[in-house]
Amino acid sequence: MKGNYRSWAQIDLKALAKNISEIKGLVGPNVGLLQVVKADGYGHGALQVAKVALSNGAYGLGVANAEEGIALRLGGIDAPILILSPSLPAEVPEIVEYSLTPSLSDTIILSPLSEEAKRMGKEVSVHIEVDTGMGRAGVRPEETSQLAKKVLSSEGLKLEGIFSHFASADLVDREFSHHQLERFKATIKALRDAGITIPLKHMANSAAILEFPDSYFNLVRPGLLSYGLYPSEKVKRKIEVKPALSFKTKVAQIKEIPPGESVSYGRTWKAKVPSKVAVIPVGYGDGYGFLLSNKGEVLVKGERAPIVGRVTMDLTMVDITNIPGVGVEEEVTIIGRDGEEEITADEVAQRAGSLSYEVLCLIGKRAPRIYTQGEKVGGIRLALKRRDVLDRLIPPEEMEEIIKDCLQLRLNEEVGEALYQGLLEAIFGQRGKELQYRRDLRHRVWFEEREDRYEVRTEIEYYKVLNSDSFYVACAKDEESLAYYFQDPLCEYRWLLERERVETHDFQVRSLRVDGRKLAPKEEKQTERGYEVHFQEPRLRSKLNQPVKMEIETQTWQSKVSRELPIYIVYPTKGMEVTFDYAQTSIEGVKAISFLAGKDRYPQRRDSQGRSLTISLEGWAFPNSGITFIW
Repeated sequence: MKGNYRSWAQIDLKALAKNISEIKGLVGPNVGLLQVVKADGYGHGALQVAKVALSNGAYGLGVANAEEGIALRLGGIDAPILILSPSLPAEVPEIVEYSLTPSLSDTIILSPLSEEAKRMGKEVSVHIEVDTGMGRAGVRPEETSQLAKKVLSSEGLKLEGIFSHFASADLVDREFSHHQLERFKATIKALRDAGITIPLKHMANSAAILEFPDSYFNLVRPGLLSYGLYPSEKVKRKIEVKPALSFKTKVAQIKEIPPGESVSYGRTWKAKVPSKVAVIPVGYGDGYGFLLSNKGEVLVKGERAPIVGRVTMDLTMVDITNIPGVGVEEEVTIIGRDGEEEITADEVAQRAGSLSYEVLCLIGKRAPRIYTQGEKVGGIRLALKRRDVLDRLIPPEEMEEIIKDCLQLRLNEEVGEALYQGLLEAIFGQRGKELQYRRDLRHRVWFEEREDRYEVRTEIEYYKVLNSDSFYVACAKDEESLAYYFQDPLCEYRWLLERERVETHDFQVRSLRVDGRKLAPKEEKQTERGYEVHFQEPRLRSKLNQPVKMEIETQTWQSKVSRELPIYIVYPTKGMEVTFDYAQTSIEGVKAISFLAGKDRYPQRRDSQGRSLTISLEGWAFPNSGITFIW
């Protein structure tokens, strides 16, 4: 895998889609599928998994808490999202606001949920969890009818579903699993006898999908099986699934270890013969467990190489004595296939005395998620997200306090505006660079569909104080380059095309004007960061330190694989309007997710009947703000 990654998790969305389709084929057309995407989709990326599942016929999604559900909503997901664990009273307002479906095990949040639903004028769907023997969350079977009646009598609530959970996920105790299933059926019958009918009924997890067709009811909840792993060796393999995730890294250093010398903390491994050891930049801080010390294996050049010494927080040592030709930056497979050899999450878990669930979920945020369609790269979710780049300028905790203070300003308009501007000056004007304001920002993006991509035209205009007679417009080749362009005050506008080399025809500045004067490019060049178009106009020196109107028009493109268009606010800005025009495409269902921090939290939206979407804001917006259009 090319890229400047110390380690990465590679997720094959094609394999994921096939696994989900196999499950749907097994359970049949009359059974819905609630895809479990807890813990960031078992480490695969919850939003990406959700999109694949829903596009392959899933009814809805299962999460662990309100926060996970909100993240999906902000990512543009509007399908049903069920919170599988008990919710806390403090989560109730957001559950209602984001139209999440809580599960009830008792009456703790029943009244707050009803009151909040009435206050917001919404109807909230709920599911009841029945404890048939798991001994964890859930109401006892004999108390279920009473809880159901209370839900039905609560204003603003809809009793949509009822479910239970198997205790023997690996089906070691099949008799007890049958016992649980019968208790759940009896509970449903008791409710029916009491005149209570609940539309959705579900109990089957991955293991039960393979073993107990009687537990399907009208909805199943696959988790591990969708990601390409079987819950245990004991289940029937009625369908063939393929692991969707590989975990890889690169050799950072190679060392010669003489006989008798030790490796890593505690000196738990000593070389018996002249040995060659590779240092890989992955440790328990990345999710590669300490218990794999002197036990684990990785793949190098298609051959197994043992872990030697203790796994440390950031580094692990691998014996490559018997593998010739290994160099620095050699690819190392921790989970996945290399040639004829394969190391599965199950194997890693067995060596660590753990579970494959844990192995997958613990793969850390340091590793970007690289998404592929088979062998073809289809997208990247970096450890450092684009919207986080400007956090380098202002620590997130400081930004949060600033935003909190500003949002709490409720003085008269004149005093409030003065304080707000003063705060901007104090924060953004004391970091070794002149404070740059932009006013009346107008940014319009047109997509035009081609067979394999979207042709993109952008027009951006704004007012600013001119502080240099030279500047440039850039197209970044990767996220690291984009971060650089964000921080360079001479870069007036930047686009991202994730390519090894950005060519002239990939990005063109069709026009650049300052106060109506069209400037000719002084230089166009390819650099290590991408493609840059530089301008310099000595006649602009008379306008230095004065407000001018900037107008920039570009022509570029975007891959059809990417289904989002992020627009970033790089400088303190007052007044903005951003329009995404997709009338010349087959794009549908565009949503705008704003992450605007500033005086006005909620922007105005104008939807032109599926042809364009416009987001506008009259007040101030901080840097590290923006809008992402998702479809």
